[in-house]
Amino acid sequence: MNKPNNEVSLLPQVDKAAGLDMHKDKIVCFISDKDGQDQHQEEFRTFTEDLFYIRDTLLRYKVTHCLMESTGVYWISLYAILTEAGINVTVANAQHIKQIPKRKTDRKDARWLCTLMLHGLVRNSFIPTSRQQSLRELCRNRLFYKQGQSKIKNRMIKILERGNIKIRSVASSISTQTTMTIIRLLASGNTDIEVLVNCCKGRLKSKKEEMRKALQGKLAGVDTHMLQMLVADLDHSQKQIETIEVRIEEITNEHYKEIAGCLLSISGVGLPSAQEAVK
Repeated sequence: MNKPNNEVSLLPQVDKAAGLDMHKDKIVCFISDKDGQDQHQEEFRTFTEDLFYIRDTLLRYKVTHCLMESTGVYWISLYAILTEAGINVTVANAQHIKQIPKRKTDRKDARWLCTLMLHGLVRNSFIPTSRQQSLRELCRNRLFYKQGQSKIKNRMIKILERGNIKIRSVASSISTQTTMTIIRLLASGNTDIEVLVNCCKGRLKSKKEEMRKALQGKLAGVDTHMLQMLVADLDHSQKQIETIEVRIEEITNEHYKEIAGCLLSISGVGLPSAQEAVK
C-alpha cells in the first residue's frame, strides 16, 4: 500500500508575473510565466526615463501582475507609472515577505517576488489615495515642526541656565506668554530687571520678587546672539505650522468634515488628533 503524499502543491494564480526588487539606484526585474518557460531578468536604473522603460518592458512581455516591496519611498513613482498603464501592481510589506518561509538572498530577490506573485501568496498593502497622502504628509510635517520647537525651547533653557538666569525655576513652562516675552527682551539685549519683571502676567504677577531673583544672572555675548537665532527659528517654525494647519483644515473640511466631526464628539479628542485619525 502506497503511503499518502502529505505535500500540497500550490498552483499558479496568474499566467505571467514580474518581481521588482527596488533599490535607491537600481531596480532588478524578473519576469516569468506560470510554467517557468518564458523567463526574463533585467536590471534598470531609477531615473524617470528608466521607469518608463520598465513599464514598456512589462507591456512588451505581456505582464499583467507584478510585485514590489514597499521600500522607503522608492516604489511610489514606479507604482504610479505602472498602474496608469493598467498593470496590476501589488505593493507588499517587506516584513511580510521576510516571514514567508523560503531562502531569500539579494541575488534572488526579484525571482522570489515573481514566484510569490505567480502563486498569489502576498496580500497587497494599503495604498492611500493622493488626497490621503497629501493629508498624511502635511500632518507629518506639522509634527516635525512641533518637535523642532520643543528642541529649540530646550536649547533656550540651556543657554539661560548657563548664564544662571533661572526663569524655568519660577515659571511652570517656557512656552507661556510672559516667559517668551522676557526671553525675546533678553535676546534683544535688554537686561533691565525691572522692565523684565514688569512683563509678568497672570499667575506670575504674584511671583515678581522671585522672578527678580531669577533674572539676576548674566548672558555672555555669544549666548545673547544664540538666543536671537533661536527666537528667529521659533518664529519661523510657528509660521510654517500655521501655514500647514490652514491647508490641513481646508482638506479636512472639504473631504472629511463629517468624520472629523464624529471624532471631535468623543471626549478627549482634540482637533489635531481628529485630523491625524481621518488621514
